[in-house]
Amino acid sequence: SGHVPTDEEWIELEINLGMSYEEAHGRHLRGTNQGSQLAGNTDQWNSGDLKNNPCFGSSGFLAVPSGQRDCYGCSYSGIGNYGSFWSSTVNINSNAWSRILSYWGSEVIRNYGNKMQGNSIRCIRD
Repeated sequence: SGHVPTDEEWIELEINLGMSYEEAHGRHLRGTNQGSQLAGNTDQWNSGDLKNNPCFGSSGFLAVPSGQRDCYGCSYSGIGNYGSFWSSTVNINSNAWSRILSYWGSEVIRNYGNKMQGNSIRCIRD
């Protein structure tokens, strides 16, 4: 079995990939090449700094650019451009922390979003 990672477990992963403690606990665009390390499956990502970074795919996480479903379930966007992944940590009311990898940069975005939107989930094996 497994579980959805907490925000702290995401932070631990990012620090293990070389992100500083201070940056890992920050919000928005953080790190250097951790996004490139977490991404994988080259042919699915649109061309940009993420997959052109020499560290692309080096962590074995192999995140794909699955995009995101809007809060109302009406539309999908971003397939090929970014992958958005939930944590299980609630931030405020109906928001939870997430991580976003984008084709245009090799960093990782830490932000929170409405739990009704459709992000990907990568479980941790227990």
